[in-house]
Amino acid sequence: MPLATTRRLALENRGKALLGGDPLAEKRKAREGMRFAYAVDTHLTAKLSEFRNEKHRKQWRSTLGIYAAPILGPKLVSDITVQDVLEPIWKTKTETACRLRGRIENVLS
Repeated sequence: MPLATTRRLALENRGKALLGGDPLAEKRKAREGMRFAYAVDTHLTAKLSEFRNEKHRKQWRSTLGIYAAPILGPKLVSDITVQDVLEPIWKTKTETACRLRGRIENVLS
């Protein structure tokens, strides 16, 4: 995110807080109603442009699509736990599970 955008958002949040609002509560509330599939699409739209290598773009989309989307896609972001997706593949594909965990954490953050 560009620095100018970050500063603008910080200024908006400070203004909300000064007026008695809670910017963090608003963000949490918006996240509660979000489905994982939508969060992935939103995250990948921003994230994939950062990669210079086409292989990395495909790997991110592929691992999230193959391993996470079938299980987590319809779930609410607020209801997801790491065990939901990692337990089935942890013993057979440990390296993939580690990478997938990191990618899921990025999407959820």
